[in-house]
Amino acid sequence: SVHKHFPVEEGAMVLIGSCPSVGITGYTLGGGMGDITPYAGYAADLLQEVEMVLYDGSVITASKDENPDLFWATRGGGGGNGIVTSLTFRIVEAPKSKDGSKEPKFTRLFLKYSDGKEAMARFQDYLYNSKSSNSFKFGGNAVTQKGILFVTGVYLGAWEEAMDDMRNAQLLDEGLLLKVRSTLRVNYTNICDNDTCSDKGIPSYGVDIREYESYGEVEARVICEATAQFPGWTNRTKDICGDLDLEKDFCYDSTTTPDWVELDCESKVVIDQLLSVSGDPDSFINHHGEPGRPGSIGLNGLLLPPLEEKTIRNLGDFDIGYNHFGHGAPQLVSSDATAFPWRNAGILTSSMDQKAMNVLLKDKAFKNDSNKLQGYYNYMSPEVPNWRRFYFGKNWRKITEVKGQYDPLNVFGKPITAELPLTPAIDKSVIARLKRLFRFFHWRKRSEL
Repeated sequence: SVHKHFPVEEGAMVLIGSCPSVGITGYTLGGGMGDITPYAGYAADLLQEVEMVLYDGSVITASKDENPDLFWATRGGGGGNGIVTSLTFRIVEAPKSKDGSKEPKFTRLFLKYSDGKEAMARFQDYLYNSKSSNSFKFGGNAVTQKGILFVTGVYLGAWEEAMDDMRNAQLLDEGLLLKVRSTLRVNYTNICDNDTCSDKGIPSYGVDIREYESYGEVEARVICEATAQFPGWTNRTKDICGDLDLEKDFCYDSTTTPDWVELDCESKVVIDQLLSVSGDPDSFINHHGEPGRPGSIGLNGLLLPPLEEKTIRNLGDFDIGYNHFGHGAPQLVSSDATAFPWRNAGILTSSMDQKAMNVLLKDKAFKNDSNKLQGYYNYMSPEVPNWRRFYFGKNWRKITEVKGQYDPLNVFGKPITAELPLTPAIDKSVIARLKRLFRFFHWRKRSEL
């Protein structure tokens, strides 16, 4: 809708996550991270108003001015207070381009490092401690595999700005980069590859750049890539060109899955078609596919504060997914301003094996105390024994107080969600609603007789 209803030159953006079929409501209730989180904050930070049906059937609105305690709990507290029927978000304006053009630019970056341990140490410094004032323009994810680091993200600016920023952070040193040719495309046009890229100030190896004119296009590119890398994230079929009503020329045979075809994400036709269908609630883009092979359920979704350099280096020995970066804007918000507590964290991980966890716990941030670990509620796990503190920290008590106020009968209670306080504090308005509910059931009982 933002892509469709706002002129390109306005640079309108709305935060979305990496998995296109995840619903916006649960995403927001748990915090909500995405490519522009370092610039815009969490989805919970961008929420302006929520409409909710309570346990007694009444409909209320919550905002900073109306029912502010419920609004506070809705912003990252995990829900469990009622049925959300409407959400209103603030639209974010992209930063102006430094090249003098009126329209903002959006750059998709792929960085590949042969020395993953050194690169991850520098990357953490870039996210948390870099003297560059532009790291908040970059959001995305990374993964370490067999000592190699792959970083993928969106930079809010032209490709030249992105290169300058990465170069200032010593992230383009050729000794770090993987020996695979670099490429540059601007608005779907090939500009350079391999040795010719060095003439434009781009390393010859390890860097792929795609610049777009709109936020919608760069996020459609992200979705395009996800349809191949994580097919279960959408309800696609083997023939995704057929799903999108595209000619077969816009697809190619999958290199990983027999009998499947994948989209040509370099094509403007493909990107435009993805944008066209993504606003349709019935589209395959907005529905999950078949679940993949079951894996082990463990501690997942760790939100990492700045780690000691030796820790982040040693973690490079393990295969770990760093699913989102949350530095920048989220850290400007106090830990009790919303129900989402972990404002010191700038990196969200996938699950770690026990050996990697042992390395992590030795860091001075945790001091071998697993109770100091911080979790992302949207990646909740039933195996976390201290989940109340893990997901909500010191905000848990207030979350329960709000629960007691707006759902005193625990109508919307479920595992690993807001619980009633041990000593509920029910005010007069709640008592009045209970009395109305009692009179309704009493009247219905009599009418049945």
